Amino acid sequence: DNLEKNKELFEYTKELIAFRKNHPAINNELEPVEDEFPLMSVHTEVPYGQVTDQTPYLSVMYSGKNPETGEDDVVLFGVNAFWEEVPVKLPEPPKGKKWKKVMGTTESELEENGISILFEPRSSAVFIAE
Repeated sequence: DNLEKNKELFEYTKELIAFRKNHPAINNELEPVEDEFPLMSVHTEVPYGQVTDQTPYLSVMYSGKNPETGEDDVVLFGVNAFWEEVPVKLPEPPKGKKWKKVMGTTESELEENGISILFEPRSSAVFIAE
């Protein structure tokens, strides 16, 4: 049976769909968060860095007020497309919040400062501000 053979992929896909449904900032244009974050922004190894054809790491941050709860919804997707580790500094989260890695292929965790992480080669991660 294909479902049994691909159970891990099926469960991961269900998790992604649930994540998308729980974070309206990634698929809707919402009211801005309190700190006046842009609704969408692109980042390199440093916040708001210049993207070039040599950029090894890229992330996209979505933000907005959740219309159901009124809470800030800030999500960051990061990808290291390079074949070597890349040290990354995430943008500052909204005031009073911290980044939390919620899924991805990198085994690395955020450093104590809460914004730095060493992305493993060809890896990705999803962060939320909470």
